[in-house]
Amino acid sequence: MNNTAPFGLRHPPPPHLTMDEYVVWIQTTIQQADPVKAARQKAIQEHITAPFRIGRHDERSSAPVKT
Repeated sequence: MNNTAPFGLRHPPPPHLTMDEYVVWIQTTIQQADPVKAARQKAIQEHITAPFRIGRHDERSSAPVKT
């Protein structure tokens, strides 16, 4: 059984954090990141040429854009 939190985080963020607590959480998350997975995700993100938008519509009409 996998004991990790969503997104592979060992320590998911609490619902409310102060700015200082958020910084500590981010630093801890970065330190615990799997370098292989992080490199793979970075490579995927660098290939994205157009941002994804939910509910994107063609500006010339009210019809959704067909892909």
